[in-house]
Amino acid sequence: MAISNAWLKANDGRERDGVEVFSDRDGLGVRASAKGKLVFQYRYRFDGKQRRLDIGPYPGISLKRAREIHADLRADLAEGRDPKQALLYQRLGDAPENTVEQLYTDYHNKFASHHKKSADQVLASMSLHVFPKVGKLSADAVLTHHWVALFEALALTVPSISERLLSAVSQMYAWGIRMRRVTVNPVSDISAKFDLRIKRKVGVRSLDDRELKLVWQAILKSNLSPRNTVMLQLLLMWGGRVGELRLAEKSHFDLHNNVWTIPPENHKTGAKTGKPLKRPILPEMAELIKQGLMMSPPHYKYMFPKRGVDEPTSDRSHLGINLNINQWIKRRLAQEVDHWTIHDLRSTARSRWSQLAPPHIAEIALGHALPAMWQTYDYYDYLDEQRELYAAWMIKLRELVS
Repeated sequence: MAISNAWLKANDGRERDGVEVFSDRDGLGVRASAKGKLVFQYRYRFDGKQRRLDIGPYPGISLKRAREIHADLRADLAEGRDPKQALLYQRLGDAPENTVEQLYTDYHNKFASHHKKSADQVLASMSLHVFPKVGKLSADAVLTHHWVALFEALALTVPSISERLLSAVSQMYAWGIRMRRVTVNPVSDISAKFDLRIKRKVGVRSLDDRELKLVWQAILKSNLSPRNTVMLQLLLMWGGRVGELRLAEKSHFDLHNNVWTIPPENHKTGAKTGKPLKRPILPEMAELIKQGLMMSPPHYKYMFPKRGVDEPTSDRSHLGINLNINQWIKRRLAQEVDHWTIHDLRSTARSRWSQLAPPHIAEIALGHALPAMWQTYDYYDYLDEQRELYAAWMIKLRELVS
């Protein structure tokens, strides 16, 4: 007789005098124990001997699934493989999916996130520019000319990201080859310079007066979240790094003495100097800090936490903000601003500071390490000098964006 779902439900848990075996078809059957436990099994002949293989218990394995496994096992037998060994390999774990998106995700989780500082930012760029186009395709099926077309299109608008993603995809394939997930690297011979015609530019740029005014308007008037509006204003006022604000705790802001203390572990030069950074808080900054404090739940430690969790906001949270701002400027103000990054706000501030303070004061305010001799002997915090610089910068900034 053929086994049915109704029969399985009726006999599951039904006690009987002893073990009984009921056949379905082509060697597939069900063994019923005296206590009513049902197990799918496959009877077959291999190497001249009669064998029995347990596929799995019902209802953990449905009748439909048991028949699918049975069909695979019969195919293995027809090709001269012992179904028992084939099932053991299957239970070790199915081979991982080899789409571009899955391969890169595995590469990111198992390798890049442990060895690459900018791994999360690259993953965000992959999610934005690559996965929507080829993410669902087999990594082996996306050939060199497919990748060239994708990167060429990207290089027309964001050449630096195109070059960055070319490197990331190449590293993904190299890892995939080591893991025996793929056999070839189709992008290994693609040249960003010659094939994609990407010309290297300076890593950062300074927004000119027109661009700065437009970006400032967009920061205040576009649909940015209140948190991002506060963060971007503070970054431009202080010339700070995103990570410094992202990791900032409420206790780091002393609104009584008007000083923001950045511990060594939260700023780039801290590992080298072992010293905290101290930045003065001007009235304009204090108002924004108060807004930030109001947006963070009272019992939270961090100024800019993740939503619903007292942890620093993700280091990817700012990615894409610049693109949204540029789109808003184009749509609402009918003007164009060349591609820029959040880090360029730091360069924008620093380029103006050269007119407002001596170079070493501007570098201290920026958080750059002083020359080795100064680090050894100079423990002065230059807070008064920084305060003068920032006061002059606030006046200049108001003139530029008014």
